[in-house]
Amino acid sequence: MDELLEIPGGHEKDATELEVTPPSLALIYETIMAQHKQTQGDSKKVRVATKQLQVAVSKIAKSCSEIGERIAVIEARADALETDLGAVTQQAAMHDTQLVDIQWKIEDFEKLTTLQQSTRAVMRLRELLEGGSATLFGLHLHDGLKLARYEF
Repeated sequence: MDELLEIPGGHEKDATELEVTPPSLALIYETIMAQHKQTQGDSKKVRVATKQLQVAVSKIAKSCSEIGERIAVIEARADALETDLGAVTQQAAMHDTQLVDIQWKIEDFEKLTTLQQSTRAVMRLRELLEGGSATLFGLHLHDGLKLARYEF
């Protein structure tokens, strides 16, 4: 691999024939110091960025902790609401049972009222029949029996 390099002045030389002059110690020192300063600057930037990252991670951890606490409170409230819902459901079932009982009592009362009215009507009819009254006009019994106009 004989590479030819163009040397200013129009001459070409083989790469192995080039004379290498070592850099001066001052140039080496300057290069090292420049790299050191850059490295120090980079290190400082890294330290600052690391500190900022640690602060951010700490804030995130605190936020996660607060969120966890809030979730625990919400779960406790949900459990309490579920318990309340169970109690309300039981009360609703008891109220339904009570409503059914009340409906039965109302129906029984209506039956008794109807029976009482029918009994009164029958008693009145009996009185009229026994007393020989002249006319009965449209006496209605609740069981569907209608006594029309009768003359005695």
